[in-house]
Amino acid sequence: VPAVSSVNVMQGYEHKRYPPPALVDMYIPFAFVEELPTEGAREFVKKARAINPDEPYLNQMTRCAYVAIHLMALAWERAGTTETHAVVSALESGLTFNAPEGRVLLDPATHHLTMNIRMGRVNENHDLEFVHDFGAIEPWWLRTLGVNLVRQNDAKQYLPWDDPRFAKFKKE
Repeated sequence: VPAVSSVNVMQGYEHKRYPPPALVDMYIPFAFVEELPTEGAREFVKKARAINPDEPYLNQMTRCAYVAIHLMALAWERAGTTETHAVVSALESGLTFNAPEGRVLLDPATHHLTMNIRMGRVNENHDLEFVHDFGAIEPWWLRTLGVNLVRQNDAKQYLPWDDPRFAKFKKE
């Protein structure tokens, strides 16, 4: 029976740590895994391995740190300073960056990334098969709630049941 996980493989590289058939037919939605067959991912892996050849697996968190650092550098460059308000304005200007998985956009209103998401499957040998490319996924959910942090920084943690369409799934 197939299973879906958003944690296994892209963070803990369990498909490499556990022997087959432990994760056969595990489906994983992800932005990045080391095996991603894109030119950007191959370049990223090559550069990261040159810096740290003993790293057992380049996971999603490695990619997140890489993207965050590059977006901050772009913000500092665009702001022309490291002064907080200028940098926040630059971060909220619609920065884009060619990340390992493809082009990302830092959405000004939600402070979330638009990024390419793919679906992978762990096969019988615990290798990843890439079964679907969803393309660029935008932070639509927060937008439907009217979140616009450029106009109002409300510091609220939004949860799925804040949306009336999902409220029925909240467990009391």
